[in-house]
Amino acid sequence: MPFNNLFYHRKWRLYGYFASNLLNLRIESKANRVDKLSLLKVEKEKGAHTIYSVVTLNYDLIFETIEKTIRTELDASDEIHFETELDTAKRTPHMTYLAKLHGSIDPLTIVPPTWQKGNYEEVIPAWKLAAQVLNDATQIRFLGYSLPETDIYVTYLLKAAVVGAKNLKQIDVICLDDRTGSVESRYKRFIEPDKMRFLSANIEDYLFLVEQDGETWSVNRNPFIFNILESVHEKFMTTRTLRRQ
Repeated sequence: MPFNNLFYHRKWRLYGYFASNLLNLRIESKANRVDKLSLLKVEKEKGAHTIYSVVTLNYDLIFETIEKTIRTELDASDEIHFETELDTAKRTPHMTYLAKLHGSIDPLTIVPPTWQKGNYEEVIPAWKLAAQVLNDATQIRFLGYSLPETDIYVTYLLKAAVVGAKNLKQIDVICLDDRTGSVESRYKRFIEPDKMRFLSANIEDYLFLVEQDGETWSVNRNPFIFNILESVHEKFMTTRTLRRQ
């Protein structure tokens, strides 16, 4: 698989597979060669049934770095990128949005979790984008987020999203909990029991399963379409110790 060559470091490869599924990538090998990166063509799969958006509180550049690597190292379509602002005039059904609520280290705009977000104009577009994609969501998945009580503005945003999302069908939470179940308890405070599944698990195990299944399905497939995230997610949720409310 190309990412074995493209992302040498183990953790980068895990995020590489995950991000490629979020972007609904389609990788085609010219002349049936997957060992030469220069012979690959990468574009978005327009027929994708599931469209993803990412709302993150991390300052890092993981998704941006993966996007840049794919675009610079492969023959990637101009559409291979994460949209960071909601432009209704340019919006298309297959866009993948990325909203960074606490800013980013590039450029250096970092908003401490407990400070007033309204004082930082740089992150206002990200908050508007997050509110929109959450409101439009049919599925919301919390991955590795413990919902700390100190981040009251994020909690408010999530509560508003859960209440206002007219098409929301399911909320899944995957986060390593403590022995007292404090993380699960915090989620229970504002999510209806019949809409939430909570799983105490390590996110790196989740990403590993995405990579593992991706490599299995990619064997002898040309083109290969990154469209396994739904099946992997359900597999992870149902084969672990799941606590249904």
